[in-house]
Amino acid sequence: MKAVLRLAMILLCTSAFCQTTSEPIPSKWLRDGHLVVPELNFSLEPPTPGSHWSYQELPNIEGSKATAFIADADQERYALIVMEKGGSVKLDDPVSRKRFLDDLQTSLPKNWQAVGDPQSEQTTVPVSGSWKVRVTIRRPEGDIFMYAYAIGGKRVYMLVDYSTETVEPPRFSRFVASFSLLSPRENIDSSTGTILLFNEIFFLVFALVAPVWWFRRTRGKHPYWQKRWWAIILGALFLLTASVPRPGPTPENLAGRLGSITGIMTTIIGGAWLLAWGLRGKRIG
Repeated sequence: MKAVLRLAMILLCTSAFCQTTSEPIPSKWLRDGHLVVPELNFSLEPPTPGSHWSYQELPNIEGSKATAFIADADQERYALIVMEKGGSVKLDDPVSRKRFLDDLQTSLPKNWQAVGDPQSEQTTVPVSGSWKVRVTIRRPEGDIFMYAYAIGGKRVYMLVDYSTETVEPPRFSRFVASFSLLSPRENIDSSTGTILLFNEIFFLVFALVAPVWWFRRTRGKHPYWQKRWWAIILGALFLLTASVPRPGPTPENLAGRLGSITGIMTTIIGGAWLLAWGLRGKRIG
């Protein structure tokens, strides 16, 4: 968790209030002005048409490689930080918010101070399970505000803007909303992935083995059984519906993932039992 929060220390130097050295974005990552980076599993639209994209390799954070992607548009600068060593992102208690503020404070220039309690809330923008943060930074020449969105998982993504505006700039809000993961499943971290895999295997074994055992145990050897074709057809449709590919929920939202798996597996279990019951049929003699 600390490594995730320490990203905020570096972000200030990617803002319009600091001078940085960055490299032009390779043409392979640009598609009609949109930033698409398959290697880091994300896409992002520019704040305005004709925005200038650049990127900068950042110092490793606790052994993890980090990269800043910067969009300059009309005297504004927005940044996306990608940390390749992932983790969860939570700011739902006073202790974690204080740690965030303390980590940020250690990175600020002299005479700059992060003040007050960071305003944080969980949000569905840009993806479900993201965290939104607002921090006031006091400077001799006037206050500025850090607006940030963090997405956890196999990689951590953080979108940041430093502004003198007291409310989040609408252009930055649209910039954040344009962010998407190319493959949400690919950003599931290993611990979450293990839990989900165990649940999927358990449900599949139960769905397929239990009806077969029941069918063999109750079918008997009597030759006169009439199949329930309506149950066979309905069970087959259930199984077919469950097998249709669909976009998965966001990987950082474990509750959402488990909820989706439960729904799919319930369909599989129901379909398997209906199919077995229909094949077993009704004894007529």
